[in-house]
Amino acid sequence: MRTCMARAGRLLLAALCLATTALAGAPEGDDLFVQASPLAPTVRIVTPTAQDGVPPGNLLTVALEASGAARLEVSVLWPGGEQRADVPVESPTASLQLPPIPGKAIVTARAFSPPNSQGDTAMAEERVTLLSPRETLAEAMIDLAYRNSKDRRYNFAPAQTDTDIGVCKNFVMRMFDTNKAGYSMLAYPGLALHMPKNNWKADVAPYQYGIEWAPDPPESGNPFEVAAKFRYDKNLDKAENQRLARAFLQNAKRGDCYQMVGNYVDGNGPHSLLMIADYDPEKDLLRWTDSNMKGTRIDGVRWGWIQWDCQRTVDWMVKAICSPNRGATLYRLRADLVHD
Repeated sequence: MRTCMARAGRLLLAALCLATTALAGAPEGDDLFVQASPLAPTVRIVTPTAQDGVPPGNLLTVALEASGAARLEVSVLWPGGEQRADVPVESPTASLQLPPIPGKAIVTARAFSPPNSQGDTAMAEERVTLLSPRETLAEAMIDLAYRNSKDRRYNFAPAQTDTDIGVCKNFVMRMFDTNKAGYSMLAYPGLALHMPKNNWKADVAPYQYGIEWAPDPPESGNPFEVAAKFRYDKNLDKAENQRLARAFLQNAKRGDCYQMVGNYVDGNGPHSLLMIADYDPEKDLLRWTDSNMKGTRIDGVRWGWIQWDCQRTVDWMVKAICSPNRGATLYRLRADLVHD
């Protein structure tokens, strides 16, 4: 123990001697200091979040939380453009008036520390990627379907006549019509949007009614495009038709509208539904919400249930649509949707 203490004492004495020598050798009048690195600030984007998009009117408000910052700034980057703004440190909120943006926008917040004696600063940064207008509209449709499925006014409703709210196409159309305000197509600014009705029976022959929507052009206000389609081909054998049907169904994406004519156990004929998930290749699964795939008759009147998160394998759907004169179409919102 004494040996260890003696050794520690000799080391301390040597260090003091070296320090004294360094000071003695320093030129007279020079200051001796250790340069301090700037303290790293912190910053966090409170709003918007990754579940948000640019709001209607394109006025984006960004709220931050920060510490150790002498200066804050925020930028919004999108394909073909960028906008920046300084953010008050005392009240870290800024609003940016953006142009119509059809794709995703990236919000970046930066915090800069006070400079040290050498003028150096440290920076912290956080980014959030916002949903595109196409995605925010699809999410609003899906959210409304979920809420309707829990609402007694909608979850079991009349589905007898063309105007009844329980009819499958009326259900899908209501999801769109309720949320379409404030959206337009970049190619056709300010044009009111609509979802096409089913195509006429005579216009789809020899295929059966319900296989597709009317082919309304975008200049009429139709913001949907055909993402994929399957038509049973009588010139091919059944196995090849099934292969083609499988490949078609694997194109399904969250937010797609699916229009079919087939035998789906609980019904036999036209049906419309809204996909709530991308096709799952691991489970070979499709997930959707719809109305009146399941239903019953009360005093001779058809009533239909809303299904939320109905899950079926691709093989199940192939079996439903893969027969002569039948098939299905996937419709997807256009990528150039913007907020008015």
